[in-house]
Amino acid sequence: MDDVWAWEAVAWGAAGGGFVEVLRWFRARSTDFSNVRPWSWVAYALITLFMVAAGGVLVAAYMASDADLRPIEMVNLGASAPLVFSSIAAGGSDASPSVSYN
Repeated sequence: MDDVWAWEAVAWGAAGGGFVEVLRWFRARSTDFSNVRPWSWVAYALITLFMVAAGGVLVAAYMASDADLRPIEMVNLGASAPLVFSSIAAGGSDASPSVSYN
């Protein structure tokens, strides 16, 4: 798409990644945090930022490959990055966003 600048494409992708991460945080609200170490929140926040950035980087890679993407496709690609990483981390068995603090 010629009228979408590079930073806009990254922003759309990051927004998609952000949507998935918001879902993770929403699901985490019902978790029992009584035995969670305080520093784990910092680690989780950093992982969240990485996942959002991964969505933007994935879209940037597609755009650098001369892909003609519409904004909704960029959001979809950006949302797929955290889900793919989650699936790989879980051994490839489940791509649903979940949180475990145990």
